[in-house]
Amino acid sequence: MHPHAHLEGSKLFEFLRDHFNHFPSIGKVELPSEIGSGYIYKIGLFEKMTLLIVQCTLNENETGSRNTAPVNQEYLSFSFRNILPILEKSDLAIFPYVQLSSSNIELDILLPGGIKINNLIIGVKVEYLKELLSHGAGHELLKTILENKQPFLYEELISLNIVNLAKEIFEFTNFEILPDLYYKIKTEELIYQFFVTLLRRKESDNYPLNRNDLSVLYEIRNILLSDLTICPPQENLAKVANMSISKMSRLFKQIFGLSIYNYHQKIRITEAAKLLSQKKMSVSEVGYELGFSNLSHFSRLFERYVGVKPKKYSKES
Repeated sequence: MHPHAHLEGSKLFEFLRDHFNHFPSIGKVELPSEIGSGYIYKIGLFEKMTLLIVQCTLNENETGSRNTAPVNQEYLSFSFRNILPILEKSDLAIFPYVQLSSSNIELDILLPGGIKINNLIIGVKVEYLKELLSHGAGHELLKTILENKQPFLYEELISLNIVNLAKEIFEFTNFEILPDLYYKIKTEELIYQFFVTLLRRKESDNYPLNRNDLSVLYEIRNILLSDLTICPPQENLAKVANMSISKMSRLFKQIFGLSIYNYHQKIRITEAAKLLSQKKMSVSEVGYELGFSNLSHFSRLFERYVGVKPKKYSKES
């Protein structure tokens, strides 16, 4: 969702589209009771970026789409979604992630009802992003992004650094002293933290994507999230996707940065870290709950992804 995004398909999106079309520079919009509670705060940042701060609870699930339009092409969109549940008890269906998408790709959007939504959406002009990333312009992945020709979408898990930045943005109250400058600096920090993670990717293939591909690959991702105790066979997933295993695998890795198996393992260990730190479960309890029959294997895998053994992590968290 960037300044000129065309949204359709739900009461919320129709409401926002009407308000932002009639009042393009509007600040905070309180949601009407028939849609939910909370607000969406639109902040224009020096004609280079737009920040949407979304904190609301919807009455019901809202589904819609973001469609393409020629006026959108000068913008890229960063969507930081479900940010705060990483520090709280949360359903895996709403785990925290961030997407970077080109404006020439159509997206289906689902916002769940009945839970607190904490999202930050950044629309940034491509020319300004080129200024911010000028010293890394030789990286193949950055080249694809900054050329902004072929439709793309990249997703990463939200890091603790991003969570802490988001909390600062959500909790900011000093509107008397240069608030736009504050939001601009924090927005740029969020963009930086996203690229810190994204540029760890070694491969930069950019196969053509379309709306159907994205829909199918997110269905595959949701299947992986539905059961962390075991990774489904790729043959079964390919049938769901109606793709060859090779096509499904390369498009999945292009979007999420990992193979299907490694992505499942990473989410599995991320959930293990949450159970250790938030529910204060023992290492053996967490291991068995997530399907590890061999606790030594669980400990080694945890250390590979988190950097410390689960016992030490549990004591320090």
